Amino acid sequence: MIELRPATARGHTQHDWLERWHSFACADYRDPAHLHWGPLRALDDVCIAPGASVSPHGYRDTEIISLVLAGTLEIRDNLGHSLRVRPGEVHRLSAGHGVVQGEINPSPEEPLHYLQISIIPDVVGLKPSTEQTCFGDNDRRNRLCLLASADGEAGSLHLNQDIRLFGSVLAVGSCLQHVVAPHRLGYLHVLRGALVAGEHRLGAGDALRIGGDIRLEISGGETGGELLLFDLPAQRAGFQPEAASKAS
Repeated sequence: MIELRPATARGHTQHDWLERWHSFACADYRDPAHLHWGPLRALDDVCIAPGASVSPHGYRDTEIISLVLAGTLEIRDNLGHSLRVRPGEVHRLSAGHGVVQGEINPSPEEPLHYLQISIIPDVVGLKPSTEQTCFGDNDRRNRLCLLASADGEAGSLHLNQDIRLFGSVLAVGSCLQHVVAPHRLGYLHVLRGALVAGEHRLGAGDALRIGGDIRLEISGGETGGELLLFDLPAQRAGFQPEAASKAS
């Protein structure tokens, strides 16, 4: 099964200084058909005006991945962390038993454009932690570069969930393949540009929900394009508390 989720079908919220496109139900956007895809709980495309910020807010028992497309994202939390994420860099927060975090555009002139992704972990009640790394264009050019995984393979960010998150920048005519195994799910999201995946011609913000046992072929469209590809367990999560997980 491959199902198109057009960019224009996403939820949308906008203020003078903040714009969000929601791929899954979030905040005031209600959509029972798009609550999650496996443990992928949220994928928000966010733009923050120069000098503006999102007020500090709480996260609990979730994995948050932030990936910057343009500008600089400043993250501050109540654990004393203050850091900046720039294009090519990826940041992971494991909120565990609780973190309060705010997102800021520190530039007085440049808009900020980033993706904020929420993953349901397979263990709850963990100690909060953060991690950040950089993947250049050469790492992702015409190949699937592993950005995050359960075991931190190949320098990827570590997630508390059986997910493999890939990124790629495909040139015009370049092609790659990925097999979504039986009892797994896939989710392809186009960051920018144009791609062709199977029978679907995709642009920025378009996505495909993919059932298991599928060989997906992806190629660069008329301009080439940039993508994220999630390989996910079919079940959302085990929801084990930390103590029970250690005892098993």
